Amino acid sequence: EYEIRVFLSLDDTNKDYYIEKPLAFFLENTKKKIVPIGIDSGDNYYCVNNETGKVYYWSSSDNKYYLLKNSLKEFMVLFE
Repeated sequence: EYEIRVFLSLDDTNKDYYIEKPLAFFLENTKKKIVPIGIDSGDNYYCVNNETGKVYYWSSSDNKYYLLKNSLKEFMVLFE
């Protein structure tokens, strides 16, 4: 079971959830394949693979990606 504390923002007025720093981290460390879209209360990220469109959960404690859904559309259904 996963929870999303917040989806990352493109609006830089809220520095805590602005996408700039996490985006730079993931792009640098994944050869520009992974884009973070949200974060949970444990500083783990929800991410989308640019090449496949699959949605992953990235665990900061073990630096591993776990496949959640095969598309962003499938993932967003969880929030309807």
